[in-house]
Amino acid sequence: MQAPQIVKGVKPVYGILFLLVLALFLPKDLRYIGKIRKEIQASPHTVMDISAYYTGGAVATKGLSPYRLQNLEQERLAQGSYEQKPFSAFIYPPCTLPYYQALARLPFGVAYALSATLLVGLLAVVAIFLFKQLKSTAGQWQAAGVAILVCLQPQAWANIHAGQANIFVLAAMVGAVYFSQRKHSYAGFLAGVLLAAAVGVKLFPAVAFPALWVGAYQRRGLFTGFCLGLLAFFAVGISVYPVSFTTDYITLLQSTGGIFGVNFGNMPSATLGNQSLNGLFANLASAAIGGSSTPALLRSTSWYPICVSVIAGVAVLAGITYLRGLWVSFRAPARFPLLVLVFFPLLAYQLVSPMVWSIQLFLVAPLIAYIAICQLPTAKPAVQVFAFFTTAIYITGLYHNLLDLPVLRAQACWVLAILSGYSTVYLLGLFVAIVWGLWQTPSANARPF
Repeated sequence: MQAPQIVKGVKPVYGILFLLVLALFLPKDLRYIGKIRKEIQASPHTVMDISAYYTGGAVATKGLSPYRLQNLEQERLAQGSYEQKPFSAFIYPPCTLPYYQALARLPFGVAYALSATLLVGLLAVVAIFLFKQLKSTAGQWQAAGVAILVCLQPQAWANIHAGQANIFVLAAMVGAVYFSQRKHSYAGFLAGVLLAAAVGVKLFPAVAFPALWVGAYQRRGLFTGFCLGLLAFFAVGISVYPVSFTTDYITLLQSTGGIFGVNFGNMPSATLGNQSLNGLFANLASAAIGGSSTPALLRSTSWYPICVSVIAGVAVLAGITYLRGLWVSFRAPARFPLLVLVFFPLLAYQLVSPMVWSIQLFLVAPLIAYIAICQLPTAKPAVQVFAFFTTAIYITGLYHNLLDLPVLRAQACWVLAILSGYSTVYLLGLFVAIVWGLWQTPSANARPF
């Protein structure tokens, strides 16, 4: 395999600008730390996500299925902490239960602090792997800019606040990319195990395996590590816990409707928190959100087939583009940046999935940061200006701040739906830009973006 080409002539100007913009919003991010402390003191179970995982671990310790909502609610009642508010189910596979069972043996405040500390440490691991992976091809300043930009995004701190495992998944995937490029005999096997760990928690990172295999120096080792890792992780769920846990988990997955489970105008798709294309269309059309203030054109069902066609078109285009990128990279290694090929299918998945929360979008943060800092400076000036401002609005979460303005809250609800869908539109534009770049005819001296 050819050594990666060093990207020359790219100044770190956009890395500096993005970091300056984020610095303006850093106080807001830091308030998450104070929010964690206050919420624990006021009511330990007001943080819905980590509370569900903590309760799920306690339920599993008693031999009951954590994937049944009634078991979680009964456990909260037994703890004297039940509140009349929406409550999340336990969403992770059975192989993750030992970790949450260990947390459930601790007081909730201690478990929450330990979880936040571990996630901050994993965020540092993400930064280290990104820097080490990119410094030889993009330069040290650019690599540092990408790493810092990923870690300072509000979505990173939102994941820490909620106790979500997305940071673990991202650390495992970035680590897999890094080790797949090492020539040590154990590196390929370790890369496969790390990707298997990501799949063991979230399942859908499996779509990154083909790109990782194509770009790996030790392909046999990567394949072996991936297969053995999957067997080990899922064997934990089957051998340690009752089979009913696995069947209940599969039932929980099926209840989401699958990747193409389009359900316009009804929950759970129609909610301002849904950042997928399905959510964008459902939010615009749903009478539950817009009511009589929604324009008649948006309330009409005649344009639903168009929405379904757009989602299906994105899925098909992503598949064809991904396969072409794999084929080109297989014939000409290092032609496309491996980071782009690995995270591109995750971007497509976020768009076509029926339900995606904003904190899940953190899984494509390295892709956004890489293109913004390493690829944007080579674009045309007009594209640079437009992409800089749209990306700055996205990474700072400025559109979320606008949602809280009373003047907008008092207006038509479909305006809120459009604002909440800003990230969806931005990611769709990024998807189109990457597709365009990957379809450019590669040459020996040309870069794909």
